[in-house]
Amino acid sequence: MDSTTTSHACVNCGYKTRSNAITVPVSPVPHLLNTNHSPSQTEVGLIRTSISQVHVDLAEIDYELASMQTATAEMQRKRQLLLSFSEGHKSLLSPIRRIAPETLSDIFMRCLVDFWVDRFASCNYTRICLSHVCRFWRDVALSTSKMWA
Repeated sequence: MDSTTTSHACVNCGYKTRSNAITVPVSPVPHLLNTNHSPSQTEVGLIRTSISQVHVDLAEIDYELASMQTATAEMQRKRQLLLSFSEGHKSLLSPIRRIAPETLSDIFMRCLVDFWVDRFASCNYTRICLSHVCRFWRDVALSTSKMWA
């Protein structure tokens, strides 16, 4: 039986699947394919043996695919955890985290000038919005007594 073998390896780690040894068999009865002729008893046996081996190979491929899907799902989960870690820590480097409370208080007071109040919302809404960004902003807003006068 002549066959064709295709090798597959992971581009990241080089892992070769066990299904590399699986080959696509050459038909034992190529002269019957695409015809309406009936196979002889001997040919029926050859066909059944070939189909049986193909089903063994299909089961091996199905197993490999399931293993790869499990590995892929695990890698995606780890990737998401790493992304979350990165994003969480990247936010720690934000320049707004280093702003002095006095400067932030001054910015808050500038948000309350008539220009903003007239165009967007009431002063109370602006105060509340500023105090709900994060704990630090809330502490600064609450400690800025002029904001609430």
